[in-house]
Amino acid sequence: NEVPFILAAERLMGVEAPPRARWIRTLLFEMARISNVGLFLGEMGLQVGAVTPAFYAFRDREFVLNQIEAVTGGRFHPNFDRIGGLKDDLPKGWIAETKQVMQKVQDFCDELDELLLGNEIFNVRTRGIGVIPAEVAMSYGLSGANLRASGVDWDHRRDTPAGLVYDKLDWKVWTHPDGDS
Repeated sequence: NEVPFILAAERLMGVEAPPRARWIRTLLFEMARISNVGLFLGEMGLQVGAVTPAFYAFRDREFVLNQIEAVTGGRFHPNFDRIGGLKDDLPKGWIAETKQVMQKVQDFCDELDELLLGNEIFNVRTRGIGVIPAEVAMSYGLSGANLRASGVDWDHRRDTPAGLVYDKLDWKVWTHPDGDS
């Protein structure tokens, strides 16, 4: 919630944060997303009877939250952004440590791929149960992953990147045409 508030305040005041601050904001914003999505995926396994993915998700979420805390002093509500910039710069050695953590997260994703998506029971229990056609998704005002899972190629980060650096990154917005869970 902190990033949208700061970006709105900067826009209203006609203030622009320096490039380094925008890069750090984007990085920390995405790390928070990674910790949340990883936990969601592990918890989704719990919903269909798989306990191990949840343990892995909580384990790896801690690695990411530790990195966020190392910069901001906070884990969930860091209060790090300031109008026109940030509270501090990145601590020495943080980037190298974060690269190691992101490798752990990649390994976690590979484990989840094997434990969940490679599991016949998981696939049977999660396919064909939550289909949302694109027209319905748009008429209900869905956004984010729900909208993209309906095949709509729209992502707030890419399509309205004001104040962050998504427009300078090479990344793909993933969509899926069947709107399923």
